[in-house]
Amino acid sequence: SDAAGAMQDAATSAGEAVTDMAESAQQGAADLSEAGESVVASAGDAIGSLFETSSEDIQAAFEGIDPAALTPEGFDYDSIVARIEGSELAQGAKETLTRALDVARATPEGLEAALTELRSRLNL
Repeated sequence: SDAAGAMQDAATSAGEAVTDMAESAQQGAADLSEAGESVVASAGDAIGSLFETSSEDIQAAFEGIDPAALTPEGFDYDSIVARIEGSELAQGAKETLTRALDVARATPEGLEAALTELRSRLNL
């Protein structure tokens, strides 16, 4: 009958819509993952670039720091920012370094990457 055919068409359309939504969700998750990886790379790159221009000042800002403070387990954002703010770094460098750490701490991977870059540049 026409009613049965219409119901069959509606069920097929609904099934296709659900499949499309699932595919969109998967693509969205992949895009988010890619964006996260990009943020992680950006934070590490920003720290690396900063060392190229302000290496001595950054070394001085972190002089005497316990290397454990620059690990994900020992990281205290507020104390690191206080150390940066109290340093002789130029204001722009302070802002860049603080922003890079702020972005990096949003994900465990980002924080690990940024702190690894920082420890490496500080020879810790």
